[in-house]
Amino acid sequence: MFSADAVLRIHLTTAKAQASTTPKSQALWWWRHRAPTTTTTTTPPKTKAAPTTTTTTVAPTTTTVAPTTTTVPPTTTTVPPTTTTATAAPTTTTVPPTTTTTVPPTTTTTTVAPTTTTTTTTVPTTTTTTTQPSVTNGVITTGNSKANCIELNNPGGVITDAQLEAITAVTGVTYNCVETYENPAPQWADWVNPWPFRITSDGWDTWVAENPNHQVVLGVDLIPNAITNDNDPLTWEQPCDAGNYDQYATQLAKNLVAYGAGNTVIRLGIEANGGWEVDYVGQTLTEQQDWAKCYDNEVTAMRAVAGAHFLFVWNPNTCTNDLGLTNWYPGNAYVDIIGADAYDLDCNTLKTVAQEGWASYYIDSNAGNDASLSAISAFAASNAKPMSIPEWGEVTGYSDDPAYVQGIASVTKDGDFSFQAYFDCGADGINQLGSDEPLSTTAFVNAFG
Repeated sequence: MFSADAVLRIHLTTAKAQASTTPKSQALWWWRHRAPTTTTTTTPPKTKAAPTTTTTTVAPTTTTVAPTTTTVPPTTTTVPPTTTTATAAPTTTTVPPTTTTTVPPTTTTTTVAPTTTTTTTTVPTTTTTTTQPSVTNGVITTGNSKANCIELNNPGGVITDAQLEAITAVTGVTYNCVETYENPAPQWADWVNPWPFRITSDGWDTWVAENPNHQVVLGVDLIPNAITNDNDPLTWEQPCDAGNYDQYATQLAKNLVAYGAGNTVIRLGIEANGGWEVDYVGQTLTEQQDWAKCYDNEVTAMRAVAGAHFLFVWNPNTCTNDLGLTNWYPGNAYVDIIGADAYDLDCNTLKTVAQEGWASYYIDSNAGNDASLSAISAFAASNAKPMSIPEWGEVTGYSDDPAYVQGIASVTKDGDFSFQAYFDCGADGINQLGSDEPLSTTAFVNAFG
């Protein structure tokens, strides 16, 4: 990622000589460096979630008492022939038999009406909370995983549960994948031992260990700063092509596995089609092909380490030189996922989606541009690789742009899509979700929350 000023500067530059004289984005270098001296913590506002209502219905209880019938035995009184009839208590008086008068039996029936008892339970008053309903996110795979990741504002490089809870409250997503960078690494010693895991107090080791589904998406340059040469990339590309740097790739993989980060998603050589990167691919076909071979060698060395289950992302930037994708593509055997970093600014027109519409932005206003989001998506499909958008966000100074969010969401839902990660760290001139862009935040929640 790079600053808004750097975006404009880089894409007004069309020739290698011009790119080589343009200073790199200091904001990008500063953010990706391990220990910034100044940190700003922005806490995204929380939004209300749909109220939770609990209703308890107690079914009526009916008790029926069966009817009770009492039959009084017949009482018979026999009187003398003088036709004397006596009615008395159940006593029989006998006289010489002549005439018998029989009183019909008297039957008394007593019926107890069924008793129905209904119990009514009073339901407590409904309470509405202010927590955004959360969607549990899946893990990143080499298929259609559609995982939702985030790049956080980590002051001093430290990751905390509070940071994740805050962005979950804004977006409605429980994040299992978080994005960070080990680049730029000053020397090979730094390159092989990434700071997020080397410095245990920063919390990345703990977060990964908390849940087997937790993944770090780690940006890694092909080389450290010490040997970069954008004016003549062959000075480092040819030794890498020859396998001279394989030992460092092996050690990097061993260290990540030892830290418990063997499932890391590695964006190797991120945005290398941009002249601001230390491992810039170069302008010539030879330079670009050597870059691709360097990538292959490092992937091969890392995969050979026991316990390594890395996924490798080949990740151009959409807002840069129109280099032929096939010229520097490492090959299907070495790439698991193809990605495109796509911020809300058409680098050809310097307009946002709100200003020019999604269709123009998608092709970068140039149907022949290999660096457009459209072209990279098509390239991924043609190579049967899942697509991803590892960095995206809205540029500071432009209007709230929900159409951009909806457009990005449409790409994630089209075909095999591995993961997306919003750049929410509050750096490089990119707005954070929440109060900075309320309409876009609503669109984000609707699409991914």
